[in-house]
Amino acid sequence: MSKPRLVNDPKEHLRALEFDLAYPLLEGITPASEVLSEGSEPSQWREAGRRLGFPIFVRGAARSCKQTG
Repeated sequence: MSKPRLVNDPKEHLRALEFDLAYPLLEGITPASEVLSEGSEPSQWREAGRRLGFPIFVRGAARSCKQTG
């Protein structure tokens, strides 16, 4: 039996899962986006709102069942 061949290397796989890694490739063909975390200061959130304009769509990180065991 032959070994399965991975289509993507680990770096490519991570880039597909993590928006902040993928966005540079999508910039210009998707709406403007910013990546902030729960550790970001309130002023950073306000500045992002000022730069992007309202309304804003906010999305949290999605976790797969595989990541949580």
